[in-house]
Formats: sequence, structure tokens, C-alpha cells
Amino acid sequence: MKIKSESSRLPTPSYPTSTHRPADVFIPLSQFGTVSFDTHVATLPPNPANKVIELALAEYRELAGRLVYDDHGRRCILLNDQGMRFVEAIALHIQRLVLSLAAVLSILS
Repeated sequence: MKIKSESSRLPTPSYPTSTHRPADVFIPLSQFGTVSFDTHVATLPPNPANKVIELALAEYRELAGRLVYDDHGRRCILLNDQGMRFVEAIALHIQRLVLSLAAVLSILS
């Protein structure tokens, strides 16, 4: 199945007040987090507005952090507010199916 990237952006947290949280906080991963791959995937509804993503990243700072090692060699999430790569993509097979269904429905109506 082919995947087509529609857009790509890097939103960063937008805090509702002028006070920013510290950008050097390390959160150690659990034992389950240390055995997984170094990827981070979040699924959101289609095409959310940038402001919605920025407010969500301010609330869930882990999503805008980076996977790093701390001074003790443990895997951690560094809460540095660098942003989350947001890629909007579509499976071409699904796109053709939807377009075909729309054509059939237009003929039937």
C-alpha cells in the first residue's frame, strides 16, 4: 500500500500564560518504554488546527520532547519543547476507494 504525504509541520507548545516551564527536565522511561523502538507515533483526528496542536503539546509536554540518555545512562524523555513532527498522510488505496464510491453514489442519485 502506498502512502502519500499531504503535509508536514513542526508545531511547538503554546502556553496559555506567559510563564514557561523549565526546558531541562528528564523523565526516565519505564521498563516497558526501554524495550521499544526509538519512535514516537501519535494519532490525531484529521487536520487539526495548529493552535489545537500547540495547546495539546503544552498540556502533554512529553509529546514535544526528545528521547535521550541521562547522566546515569537511562533512557529518558527530555522535556525541551522542541515540538512534534506532524505529518498528514493518506493511503492511496483508500483514496481511490473513496473516490470510486463517490462516483458510484453520484451516478445512483
